[in-house]
Amino acid sequence: MTLAGAGGVTLAGASAIRVRIPFRQPFATAVGTWHERDAWIVRLVAADGRVGVGEASLDPASDPPSLAALALAIRAALASPDRATPDDTSDQVRLAVQAAFAGARADLECAAAATASTSVQVNATIASERLDDVLAAVEAALRAGFTCLKLKVGGEPTTAHLLERLTAVRALAGDDVEIRLDANGAWDRATAAERLHAIAPLDIAYVEQPIPPDDIEGLARLRRGSPVAIAVDESIASPAAARAILDTSAADMLVVKPARVGGPEAALVIATMAAERGVGVTISNLLETGVGLIAAIRVAAALSGPDRTRAHGLATADVLVADLLAAPLEVRDGRIHAPDEPIRLDEATLERWTVDRIEADR
Repeated sequence: MTLAGAGGVTLAGASAIRVRIPFRQPFATAVGTWHERDAWIVRLVAADGRVGVGEASLDPASDPPSLAALALAIRAALASPDRATPDDTSDQVRLAVQAAFAGARADLECAAAATASTSVQVNATIASERLDDVLAAVEAALRAGFTCLKLKVGGEPTTAHLLERLTAVRALAGDDVEIRLDANGAWDRATAAERLHAIAPLDIAYVEQPIPPDDIEGLARLRRGSPVAIAVDESIASPAAARAILDTSAADMLVVKPARVGGPEAALVIATMAAERGVGVTISNLLETGVGLIAAIRVAAALSGPDRTRAHGLATADVLVADLLAAPLEVRDGRIHAPDEPIRLDEATLERWTVDRIEADR
């Protein structure tokens, strides 16, 4: 697995813009409801005038101190873009900054990868809570050509409520549509075990993060007795964390978010490790702007084997009121298409949502 952008590039300048972009509607999960995306858009200018763009984003549920730490780390990294991995901050902030600079460097070199496909299959994410809204969203996804659905779960008061919802979705979607679930770590071990056995007859592809991410022993034990495949998302916070999951055989599938683990190359390292263990990989995102999404799409397009052809969690450009791109990303027939050229931003839209900026000419 390879991705352009690993080579050295002489930089003439660097800058970063902080944006806050509202969600089109509140995005509900089992662990909270999100209303806006706070992100930093990093620009690197090469000596020959080329510009590469990357994004630093934390989990949408991040608290103000974490966002403040990210701002400080971006400022420190701009003083030394060749390093771009500040050592005096938390891992999540350090990896977010690393992802932004690695993504920008890959974008600088994307012309060298012009022959690589940047069209990948994607799943539709359904975060509605009311059954009527869920079924309406399923119908819309099917009309749009999606063949894979990912339902946010975890907030149901009983197993019976979960079964009612999933039975209705399966009846509407039919047998040929893949259905995935994402509990965002909301269940305890006993609840997860009960619900995994209850939903097994509904042919669920996998359940993502059924229990909290730090309970690796619990994930491994749950997987050993589960009739449904187990995927992990929040548990994959870095390449080292992915290795720990693989070493304990705690997952059938890794959901890898380049923005969380340190960028494109780090995500591909994880994918290679997983493939060596016979574990699948789905590339996903942190509900980023189009900048982060394109970086993630390029990673998905660089995978091989079954990972290359599976549906990835990247059809989220429209959850924000703007994706910042000059040419918005499009999903057609269940596939998302990203440009083969360097990322081009809509400067007027970028300016509208800017709340801070840093210039660091070299």
